Amino acid sequence: MKKLIKIIIYLLILLILSACEKKSKTEKITENEKIVSSGQENADFISPLLDAPDFVPDAPKPEPVAKKPKSSASSEKVDYDLSKMNYNMISALTFDMAMNSDKYLGKKIKIQGLFFSLLNEDVNQRFYACLVYDATACCQVGLDFVLNGEKKYPEDFPAERTEIEITGIYETRKAGNIEYNCLVCDQIKIL
Repeated sequence: MKKLIKIIIYLLILLILSACEKKSKTEKITENEKIVSSGQENADFISPLLDAPDFVPDAPKPEPVAKKPKSSASSEKVDYDLSKMNYNMISALTFDMAMNSDKYLGKKIKIQGLFFSLLNEDVNQRFYACLVYDATACCQVGLDFVLNGEKKYPEDFPAERTEIEITGIYETRKAGNIEYNCLVCDQIKIL
C-alpha cells in the first residue's frame, strides 16, 4: 500500500511540473509576440535606412564616366582588384557591375579564377571567361573577357580550367544584335 501511495504522489508531482512548464512556454510566446508587434511600430524608423545608396567596401567612389570609355590599360593603377576579394564580395561586385554597368565602364579591373571558353554558334563567336568558385565549388561568378590583337583559339589560350589572372578595361562589346560587357585585356597570366 505504501508503494502505491508513493507512485500516485510521484505521478501527481510529474503532472504538476509538466503543467507549469507548458504555462511558462506560453508566457514566453506572448512576450515574443509583444516584442514583434513593438518592432512593427518601429518600421517607420528603419525604412529610411533601407533606402541607403549601394555600398561596395574597399572600392573607390565611382566617378561619372563618358559613354565611350577611355583606355587606361597602360597605367599600373587598378580600380577594382577582385583578386584580393573573397567569393561573396566578388559575387556582389560582379552583380553590381551587371546591374549598374555605366559606373564601371572604362575602369581597370583585375580578377583571378579558372579559364573557360564557349563557342556560340548563333553568332559564330567564341567567348572567354574567368570564373571564381565558392568554397563548395557548386556556384561560380566571373567576368567575360576579350584579348586584344589577333589571337587564335586554342593556340594562344591556356587549357580549360587553368588558373589565370587577367587585368583589363571594362567595356561594352557587340555580338550579333546583343551588347554585352567584358574586360578587354592585353594578356592572360597563368598562375
